[in-house]
Amino acid sequence: MGSLSSGDPIDVQVTTARRYPRDVAAARKRAVEMATIDLDTAASCIWQRPVGRDKTGKEIVAEGPSIRAAEIIASSWGNLRCASKIEEIGDTYVVASAMAWDLESNNAIRVECRESCRYRDGRLYDERLKLVVAKAAAKKALRDAIFAVVPQSIKHAVMTACQQAIGQAGAGKADPKRLAKAKAWLAQIGVSEARALRALSINSWDEATEAHIGRLAAIAQAIADEETTPDIAFPPVDESARGPESGVQPPSATEGPAEPPPANMKEAKVKLIRLHLKKLKVSEAEWIAAAFRLGILPTEMPLEQAVATYWDALSARAIDIERELKQRAGGGQ
Repeated sequence: MGSLSSGDPIDVQVTTARRYPRDVAAARKRAVEMATIDLDTAASCIWQRPVGRDKTGKEIVAEGPSIRAAEIIASSWGNLRCASKIEEIGDTYVVASAMAWDLESNNAIRVECRESCRYRDGRLYDERLKLVVAKAAAKKALRDAIFAVVPQSIKHAVMTACQQAIGQAGAGKADPKRLAKAKAWLAQIGVSEARALRALSINSWDEATEAHIGRLAAIAQAIADEETTPDIAFPPVDESARGPESGVQPPSATEGPAEPPPANMKEAKVKLIRLHLKKLKVSEAEWIAAAFRLGILPTEMPLEQAVATYWDALSARAIDIERELKQRAGGGQ
């Protein structure tokens, strides 16, 4: 955080960066190696959060690169200066900004992040929690600024490598120490065993693999990055309604047969958002307007167009859109 200036004039910094240009291939390789140095680091580079279930009861998960991934990529890319700043801590919201500046290309991007400071019931956060939210907003802004400057190909390479590392380790049984650590974390955030097992779609901890531990690590990162909350990541379950040995709720027999799969991914994404909006009890227009107010969309547009063009940004900031809607409903400005 703080100023981008290092004390040297801007032209000196740019000239020095161009005198010692980066090796793109080496920077990409270094970022991948750093991100996958071990399983915990790979898992921390990805956030995951549930966004609903399909008609068969299978959970649908959204994921994206975390602030950890952004920090690794910024360090590996080189000739890059970045900083974040808490701009405002208001009564109902906080605002943070960040800038990333590629000295070699002389391309600078500034990003602003606004977060609500209200509970779901409309109560305001206390001052300590507002500061926590403000720091999280600064991290989000920094992440988005870095990814706006560094080529997407580098981000995709790191994401793919991390996913492969987690996937390769995922087939084996969960390491007892990592599993115990995961259980301790779940207890710390107040998540019951039933909620955790349902979120992982397994019946007992005996079925847990390294992939499940990696999934929990990604959810933990999403919660730390304020991409989701424990209640959203681990929805409450009616433990009295489930079988004594089952952590997974089967689909109701009254629901009828599952609908045929969507014809394409765009249709699937639109259906997913509409299902989410139905649960939130808000209209498509209200949701699109909230995304526009947060700067995620350049203008208000039909849902199908927004999904087709801005899906990555919409999925990454879905929790922010939901907060914006709740703030408006609670009377925030």
